[in-house]
Amino acid sequence: MCDTDMSKESIKDIDIHDAELKSVFIDWKNNKCEWSISGYGFKGKVIFEDVLDIQMPMVNPWGPSDWINSLEILDKGVFEFQMQSGDVVKIKANSCSVIPCDV
Repeated sequence: MCDTDMSKESIKDIDIHDAELKSVFIDWKNNKCEWSISGYGFKGKVIFEDVLDIQMPMVNPWGPSDWINSLEILDKGVFEFQMQSGDVVKIKANSCSVIPCDV
């Protein structure tokens, strides 16, 4: 269970390098995408709302991995995750919140 009162203001506040991407949930009807991640720097949920676009290749050019290498925020609302598999996940959303919790 996540404590929404502990929500941080920005995804930039958390360290997700070497965090495991445990699951991705997409709520198509409500334009929402929720990631459950677990790592040394952060354990919890990253929730993208008012999602406009998701690009999530699963080609594994560097080999299989479910770990996050880095995050770059390209523009306001454009989040690019480099996975340790070599895949690049890009999400465009109007809102992103971070909630620490056990996942």
